Amino acid sequence: MTKYRYLGALAFVGGAILLIPAAASAQTVSAQPRSDPNAGATADATDLGEVVVTGTRISRPGMTSPVPVTSLSATELLGQTGNISLGDTLNELPQLRATRTQANSQRLIGTAGITALDLRGLGTARTLVLVDGRRLVTATPGQNIPDINDVPLDLLDRVDIVTGGDSATYGSDAVAGVVNFVLKQNFEGFAGTAQSGISTRGDRQTYRFDLTAGHNFAEGRGNIAVSAELTHEDTLTNLDRNGQTGALSGRSQFNATENIGANLNPSAGALHPAQPSTGDGIPDTSFLHNVFNNSISEGGLYTATCPVAAGPTESAAAFAARRTAACSGLPNFASSNPLAQFGTTFVFNRDGTLQKNPCIADLRPFGSSNCVGGLGSSLRRTGYLEPGITRKLVNFLGHYEITPAFVPYIAGRFVREDANQQGQPTFFNNTFNINNPFLTPQAKALLQSTLAPGQTTFTAQRFDIDFGGRGEQHRRDEYNGLLGVRGSFFDTWKYDASVNYSHLYTFYKTAGNLLRPQYANSINAVTNAAGQIVCGINAVTVTDAACVPVNLFGDGQPSQAALNYFGYTSSRVQKANLLDANLVIDGDLAKLFTLPGGPIAFAFGGEYRRETAFAAYDPITSDPRGLTFLNVIPDFRPPAEIVKEGFLEVSVPLFKDRPFLQELSLNGAGRVTNYNIGSTGTVYTYNGSLVYAPVHDIKFRAGYARAVRAPTQQDLYGAQSQTFLNGLIDPCGQQNINNNPNRVKNCAAAGVPTTQTFTTPC
Repeated sequence: MTKYRYLGALAFVGGAILLIPAAASAQTVSAQPRSDPNAGATADATDLGEVVVTGTRISRPGMTSPVPVTSLSATELLGQTGNISLGDTLNELPQLRATRTQANSQRLIGTAGITALDLRGLGTARTLVLVDGRRLVTATPGQNIPDINDVPLDLLDRVDIVTGGDSATYGSDAVAGVVNFVLKQNFEGFAGTAQSGISTRGDRQTYRFDLTAGHNFAEGRGNIAVSAELTHEDTLTNLDRNGQTGALSGRSQFNATENIGANLNPSAGALHPAQPSTGDGIPDTSFLHNVFNNSISEGGLYTATCPVAAGPTESAAAFAARRTAACSGLPNFASSNPLAQFGTTFVFNRDGTLQKNPCIADLRPFGSSNCVGGLGSSLRRTGYLEPGITRKLVNFLGHYEITPAFVPYIAGRFVREDANQQGQPTFFNNTFNINNPFLTPQAKALLQSTLAPGQTTFTAQRFDIDFGGRGEQHRRDEYNGLLGVRGSFFDTWKYDASVNYSHLYTFYKTAGNLLRPQYANSINAVTNAAGQIVCGINAVTVTDAACVPVNLFGDGQPSQAALNYFGYTSSRVQKANLLDANLVIDGDLAKLFTLPGGPIAFAFGGEYRRETAFAAYDPITSDPRGLTFLNVIPDFRPPAEIVKEGFLEVSVPLFKDRPFLQELSLNGAGRVTNYNIGSTGTVYTYNGSLVYAPVHDIKFRAGYARAVRAPTQQDLYGAQSQTFLNGLIDPCGQQNINNNPNRVKNCAAAGVPTTQTFTTPC
């Protein structure tokens, strides 16, 4: 964790600003008093009025929710931490799993800066996120992933977290629960915040500026509030935290260090054969430092296979000499040595010379491609620990009470987010001719000494950091508008009808990509008749005058002209729309009858939701022929998703304030939902609970719920796309069959073939 020190923080207030309690109770929030024009006096500030709690749509004066609810004020979340990211602060709560914070938002293409919530670790798609009980538009079209950092900080009153199956009450996606952000409705005066912070290492600077103004009018019957925010967080790279990432000094990680064929003393770094009787056959791991890759490097890594094959006319002495040269330096070199089958690795230095990789301990016999020490790649010299993010937000709220039964309200929001991202660069296992003119004489001679007679080509795997990390520059714009009307009637009945529309537009471009056909032309460097180094396609006849040959032997060797020839910047556009209409009516039956515990309370209503999604890369990147290094991802154009829902919720207070029956109540809810896409069709969700409190200080609660998460547009219509085959390990394959004394018998008993060999491309 990065510790921060705060350079300065300033907050100012004016007018009669709404006060937020420093510590909100679990499910109680004070209603805001309003002046009574007839009495000419202010209502008693101690009158709690109605308590509206997330977890139920029933207004419950003096009661708490029948399901587990955690309620945190904005002051608790932001004022006491100094964190300017609301999502990252929430993800530190025990109810939530940090699946998608700003720090790890970069693990997927095009998602940098998005913070999503994952209740109970069941997935972001199973966590319903609301603002004042209404849905947010997604930040990733086709999926249920709203960006939590789009919630206005200065207007935030509290956050309610329900960790129970609440699909029946709030709709689909609430399998894990609901997170509801409640905004202030009667902000009066003005408030501002200026805050800046920096890490204890002098980097990752952040700042936040907020300004909010609100005014009550018409003797307190109306209110209007406007809030503007600017937040910024600097980029933090892997190189900035070498001690954490090992970008320069090598990674610190667990690695297999023992199997049936060999074992390693991590402290001494010594590798030696082990007899089958000395081990249990189960690979053991150790925590190692200074770990680098032993199959790829920034300047190119070449593996000379050992033992090499003898040429058809080669003498035994010549073969022995050549084999010794290729495998020199291996400890206890012999055919029985665990390293012999893997070959010697050589790396190209920055000046183009070639040398044997000076590993302290080669870990390839244990199923990895690593070694302790050496000149391989740490794979961390590019990439970000934290993306740089700048967010601008303007939010507007307003309402006016014409009569208690008719209170129109309006809200609007605009959010612009700019974020960056950088991952690994391109990487290739390139094949070169031994006569490539960019090879130094020393490198060529060493290569020839390791190649079989007559072999004219070799391969070297390269981590192309000198091409630039595959960076992304994101811009996300979100527009939201809300119109609604609410009111009360029959003394204890209320209604709320609203239409919410949101639009998301995102654009990102990713540098560091390349065009494969041009790259293939460029790496095939030859010398023409005039003694010039040219692309092979231009050796005799100029086929592509723009082609520039590239030198890949050593980090930093490629010329800018060559990079300009085959380099390419990809781009993507995304769009999403959300139209959400809601009607909720709640009240009680006090005018008809009352049970010993009070009147039966209820809530019912319906929802209509329409969502559209779109995503498309530029024509070159999405070309099915795979013209770039980036994955081929087709356009995403799913049909609109239309959801229609109706629900009913009932609370039955059987007894209260009786001996050993301080409270006894039944609660239940049911919802019917129809989906127009996929095969989901019509589904039913429900919940029920029993609450029993024998005395004030003890309460028992039991409940049962059935929740539903229907397939998203991405689940149903996401097109097949290119990806990398990674991590394919067959324990019964030839590479691993002898790593355990029981594996041969177990694989045979399971009927799994033991003669096949899988190769895993990068």
